[in-house]
Amino acid sequence: MKKIEIKNINYKYPDSKELILSNINLHISEESISILTGPTGSGKSTLLMLIRGFYSEYGGELTGKILIDEASIIDKNVGELSSKIGILMQDPASQLHQLTVWDEVASSLMYQAKPYDECYNKSREIIVEILGEEFLYRSPEELSYGEQQKVALAAVLISGCDIILLDEPFSLVDFKSADSLLKIIINLKKKGKTIIICSHVIEEIAKYADKVTLLNNGKIEFDGSPIYALWNEKIDKIISTPLQYKIIRKAKLDTKLNNNFFSWHDLSKLISHSKNKLLNNSFYDNNSYQGNHIIEIENINFSYNKDKRILNDLSLKIQKKEIFGIMGPNGSGKSTIFKLLMGILKPDNGEVLFNGNVINKMKVEDRAKVIGYITQNPNDMIFENTVLNEVMFGPKIFKYSEPKKYAENALKKVQLLKYSDKHPHSLSGGEKRLLSIADIIAIKQDILLFDEPEFGLDFFTKNRLAKIIRKLKEEGKTILIITHDLLYASFLCDRIAVLVDGAIFKVDQTFEILKDKRVRKYLNLESSEFIDFVENLSNKYLEDEEYFVNQISNILTSRNE
Repeated sequence: MKKIEIKNINYKYPDSKELILSNINLHISEESISILTGPTGSGKSTLLMLIRGFYSEYGGELTGKILIDEASIIDKNVGELSSKIGILMQDPASQLHQLTVWDEVASSLMYQAKPYDECYNKSREIIVEILGEEFLYRSPEELSYGEQQKVALAAVLISGCDIILLDEPFSLVDFKSADSLLKIIINLKKKGKTIIICSHVIEEIAKYADKVTLLNNGKIEFDGSPIYALWNEKIDKIISTPLQYKIIRKAKLDTKLNNNFFSWHDLSKLISHSKNKLLNNSFYDNNSYQGNHIIEIENINFSYNKDKRILNDLSLKIQKKEIFGIMGPNGSGKSTIFKLLMGILKPDNGEVLFNGNVINKMKVEDRAKVIGYITQNPNDMIFENTVLNEVMFGPKIFKYSEPKKYAENALKKVQLLKYSDKHPHSLSGGEKRLLSIADIIAIKQDILLFDEPEFGLDFFTKNRLAKIIRKLKEEGKTILIITHDLLYASFLCDRIAVLVDGAIFKVDQTFEILKDKRVRKYLNLESSEFIDFVENLSNKYLEDEEYFVNQISNILTSRNE
């Protein structure tokens, strides 16, 4: 059971007047890798859930057919389909419900009444392969978001299903884990699996995929080869293709090159003789970061339990009105730092200071007035019955006059005002992320903590968010961002701290971090062609993506005149 046929599918959620999917016709070949892409809210995840057979659970109105090897699945029992179709959701925590990682992965076989030895051996094998033996008896609740994703994937793979659906699988994992996951996916195809990957980012997967399908406003706008998708101008306007392809198109060289995949290394070759135009020994004053600190972390140690220390003698100073990035492998302690800054956790020793005051000694309401925290999972922050009420909650709690005005202004900034009367959980994953950002914008705190803010957002929405963050900086806010997205950090952050094994390895201006070969090793970026390319630039080129594309394409244009 591997071939998928989707015929004339139309679908709307319960109590919704608008179709989320309209006239969807799609053929997925057996033993293939297909990419399902599109803007935030385009219906990608909904289509994936329908293929998994969740229609009866979701309800709503559905017409058309979903066939697996010519047999309809629309009226099939979800449990019956679980051994044939596996899914890794955007929020892996929603799939985890057991006490240990081994219990979680083995539970699928347990429910099938398999012998204990078989359950143990198969589960142990896949856990060791994907996570490592040290994770066998750890609690999923204490793992990082990226590690939870790996647990959920292992639980999917253990069932031996022929069709595997992956919803944004690369968004919350570090670079090494993403590469490992990609290798797993390629190997699964070799073993005869049919794989559909829902993703905003198609570049790395495209080299190994068989087709790309683009959804926009619930309709299929493109269905074809990955190479054509990467060069396609229509796709670029809807979701944005990778920057190197945008550069070549802007320089009007695409007609000569668009029959092949195009890398940063290829771009370097094109402009290699013009390198002197790129190089600029611009000077930046590191002393500008020596004073006016709003946050100081001094010699922090922290452990969730006595067996494993998460943070080791960590010290960090954040200056007022800077955008500060924190990067590091999954499980290195990044989210723990945020929880310490919020005062949710208390360090084993050391101090966290805000404007010279120990955060843990501040009253909860005083901390909440100055520090805003956007979690990895936006569902953690949503509990009201309408979008407007959700954003009004904070201003009401703090007794602001005209809370509705604060909420509406925040919703305008993230372009969600049109959804004011909708239930928050009817929004897409990316829209929920923007809603969580509106929550804290409405409160007007001084320090904003963003934990993987780019997750679930398409390129244009991420750029909109970046502009919002830069505007907040101009308004005097201090912003800290945890991210695995190298491009996002490169064009947004003023400085970056690299975290390795719970300790600060290096803090520096973003451009200097990118060029440091030791940092690249610890972040598993030795093979990053983007970094190879930008290390020949001056830091002025990383102002933002649009400026970057314009400047490099101008160099190529002048070269060919």
